[in-house]
Amino acid sequence: MAGAAAWGWRRATAAGLQRLSGVAAESSPRLARRRPMGVVTDLAEVPFPGEVAELPEACISMGSIEESANANRMKILELQQKLSSEKLETTKLAHLTAQETKEGKRLEVEGKKLEKESKMMEAYNNLISQDSSSMSAEEKAE
Repeated sequence: MAGAAAWGWRRATAAGLQRLSGVAAESSPRLARRRPMGVVTDLAEVPFPGEVAELPEACISMGSIEESANANRMKILELQQKLSSEKLETTKLAHLTAQETKEGKRLEVEGKKLEKESKMMEAYNNLISQDSSSMSAEEKAE
């Protein structure tokens, strides 16, 4: 038990801690949870030398770094979604343009065909309207 006296801080009572820290046992929930003398205490409940009540500045800064990295990751995801939707919209517009071009070419070909037919009908009507009585047999055959 000689070692226990050297490690007297492990057996600190609520009153002893109050005297050392200047904090009343009722105001500190950790001090209020002390077990009665003679009962084995949890090491988690015993204050160790150099125990830290708050997180170190390095941990706080790491937390803020993680938060900013997560925020940047979310911004990147939003940007990727925006680019994806813009790419999809561009693809749809290109498809519609190709369809309109195809339709335009089809209408152009159809227009040329109708123009040829109208010229042929005009020539046919012109030939029919001519007087064929004065024509020779060869001219009539043409």
